[in-house]
Amino acid sequence: MANSAAYNLEDFADREYTPRQRLKVAEKSKKSLRINGKIVAAIMFAVIFVSLVCSVLYSQATVTELTNKIDNSEIELSELKSEYDYLNGQVEMKTALSSVEEKATALGLVKLDNSQITYVYRGNTDEIVRPDTTLDSIRNNIFGGLMSFTQFITP
Repeated sequence: MANSAAYNLEDFADREYTPRQRLKVAEKSKKSLRINGKIVAAIMFAVIFVSLVCSVLYSQATVTELTNKIDNSEIELSELKSEYDYLNGQVEMKTALSSVEEKATALGLVKLDNSQITYVYRGNTDEIVRPDTTLDSIRNNIFGGLMSFTQFITP
């Protein structure tokens, strides 16, 4: 029956019972516990103190860095304002009336004369007829004269 799938209970029948010995907990003195408690408290205090000092140093470094950035931005702003004022002055100088008049005179332009103004009356139509200018009238007179002369010459 050694090959059967059931348990062989004979293996467990002849065993002797040996009771285990109970473990005893040794009591530590309360004095050593107090010392360890004081050491733990001192270590925790030191860790908290060091972390506070590190956080203060980090915040001061951050404040210093941001202050430097603000100072650099203010310097850049003042430079840009100065450049803006300079460029604005240049634009005002170039567009001043006297400068424009000098440039126009140098180009051969003259001021508008009242004889150059032409008023146009439209009436109710959508058509505008421009009156002949002096050059147009001279050209038309010469062209008309030539046409009449050519008609006179041709038989």
